[in-house]
Amino acid sequence: MNKLVKTGLSLMTAAAIAASASAVSFAAGYMGDVDNDGSVNSVDALAILKYSVGIDGVEIDTKKADVDGDGKINSSDALKVLNISVGVEEPIIIDDEKTPVDYDKEEAVKYYNDALKKAYASESVTIEKKTDIDVKLDKFKPSLLLGTVNSLIEKNAVPTQSTKTFKANPAEAEKFLVPTALEANGVKSYTVTKTDKGYKVTIALVGEVVDYKTMPKYNSQASLPIAGIADLAQKNNITVKSSKLDYSGTVITAEIDNDGNILTLNHTMPLAVEAKATYGLTNVEGSGSGQYTLDATFTY
Repeated sequence: MNKLVKTGLSLMTAAAIAASASAVSFAAGYMGDVDNDGSVNSVDALAILKYSVGIDGVEIDTKKADVDGDGKINSSDALKVLNISVGVEEPIIIDDEKTPVDYDKEEAVKYYNDALKKAYASESVTIEKKTDIDVKLDKFKPSLLLGTVNSLIEKNAVPTQSTKTFKANPAEAEKFLVPTALEANGVKSYTVTKTDKGYKVTIALVGEVVDYKTMPKYNSQASLPIAGIADLAQKNNITVKSSKLDYSGTVITAEIDNDGNILTLNHTMPLAVEAKATYGLTNVEGSGSGQYTLDATFTY
């Protein structure tokens, strides 16, 4: 290390001690705040100088280090940081605030979960919920009963609509609508786009295949998969020999305003089913597909 650099480091170290009380504090997002502590000060200047001469172990936010904008990180940047810290030069704002559009998968999932949690915990939120189930068997044995069974399914799978108001009662609100525990590992793809009111979040869950006794992990964390099949089979003296429920990829769409309040929610859950069973002395088997749809609106 040459004499000039040594002298510069000595001067900067002295300045860091002497000028520690003269730091200029900001919110994150200013050039020169290379340690991201919210202040532009002599500590940042010293770090820039050490980094510029290659001292090992010096870590800085390089995006904030080229203060003079010449494409290099050197002593000129350190000097500008010192000038900013004592008010000789004006601070330089970085306009790079992260928005939901920039979120990675973990952040997007948290953003969605948090919006739901915020709604459920609101002082007053009215949730209007609509559900629809559209399922049809394409194969059934005995085949003569296929039409009858589909008619029964259609008769019982009627759309529902209900509205409730919750006052700071997150547990009951969650029971009424959907869970808020989705993990990022359960997400196959996601997008966050800007809208006039805020942001639109679209999340596609990974596919999950289970039997009739098992709840799909990620759909259970975020949506409303079919439950209670085992109890129904037992009550109706049906012995299930084999079963397959294929949740091929539930899609969740939420509109969230700029303050993080969820405005609308849609869950579309496609499902394919196969099963073999006995009812008394009769062997029964069938397969079919369809989807469950939930729509909700939130009023605060």
